[in-house]
Amino acid sequence: MNNGRVNPTTPPESPSFRSRLAQFVDSAPVQNFVLAVIVINAVIIALATTADEGTTTYDVLHFLDSIALVVFVIELVLKLVAYGPKRFFTDGWSVFDFIVVAIALVPSSGPLSVLRALRVLRILRVIKFLPQVRMVVEALLRSFPGIGAIALLMSLVFFVASVMSTELFGDQFPDWFGSIGKSTYSLFQIMTLESWSMGIVRPIMEVMPMAWLFFVPFILIAAFITLNLFIAVIVDTMQSLRIEREEAVQAEADRVDPPVALDLDNDELAHVIRSLGRLTSSADGRPEVLRMWGVDNADALREDVLRLQSALAGSHELSHADWAKTLFAADLALVAGTPQKTAPEERAAADEAALTLSRALRARLEAHEYTTSAA
Repeated sequence: MNNGRVNPTTPPESPSFRSRLAQFVDSAPVQNFVLAVIVINAVIIALATTADEGTTTYDVLHFLDSIALVVFVIELVLKLVAYGPKRFFTDGWSVFDFIVVAIALVPSSGPLSVLRALRVLRILRVIKFLPQVRMVVEALLRSFPGIGAIALLMSLVFFVASVMSTELFGDQFPDWFGSIGKSTYSLFQIMTLESWSMGIVRPIMEVMPMAWLFFVPFILIAAFITLNLFIAVIVDTMQSLRIEREEAVQAEADRVDPPVALDLDNDELAHVIRSLGRLTSSADGRPEVLRMWGVDNADALREDVLRLQSALAGSHELSHADWAKTLFAADLALVAGTPQKTAPEERAAADEAALTLSRALRARLEAHEYTTSAA
């Protein structure tokens, strides 16, 4: 290919080895196989905890665990070669897989024997195969800045409350509030609502009846308001992430099938929108309409028609696929004809206008497709 022109004597460029390898690693069969190995390996690790070391059962489970580890290592090596180091180590999920598998490769003897218990982390790799769970994890990670601000606020609340409770209750209840550390721990227990009333607050109120004036506001602030702020930040981040993904999907759809404006005048636009409306009224008793439109029921058809009508009333732009649906609606309206209660002359004129518009829309769409392909 030279200067943007294709040489007819030059064969088309074939995908590189790394591109083919990436397609292979990311293919559904390979990913499903890895997912199955992850689940089976988790079961093997769980069963290994019930087997005594040195027995045949333990040796078999250990051998199967080693096979699973080999599969994971091969997968990571193939990904590293296919993606390249830069792309591999800038992808968070690939780095997570690398760390989890690397932990399993560390010798589990001597001072590093504690790492043996971390083998079970391999089951966490299943998260990346579950889109909804993956979105929750990504939202949680992206919400850390907001969570950090709330954590700072909660730390200030705890510090102030710890100092106040130490001053107020430290002399008479030194086991709970004798120092800043003890007060902080007691207040944390109260925040979790674990035995806060019968275990701490009521015994204090037997000696100091007005102590509830301190503990009730603290519980309201720490246990309800502040913790709900954590939830609000995470939910808001999940919503933002969902919107970003929807926009990315729409942007990719527009790139593959860019929207087209056919320059409809007001009369043509009104006729097209009216044709779409007539389509929804006739779809209930005509299953072939639903089949041609590619939906399962009349409600889905109405929702899609409303989307098209809104797009036409706004930007007048639709994708090629949506224009094809619109043409189908116009043709169907033409076949159905004008209602019988209309005068014959008006009905003939309306049918002629519908036929003219259908031909004009089809000609404009075909002309646009030809121009796009030629460019």
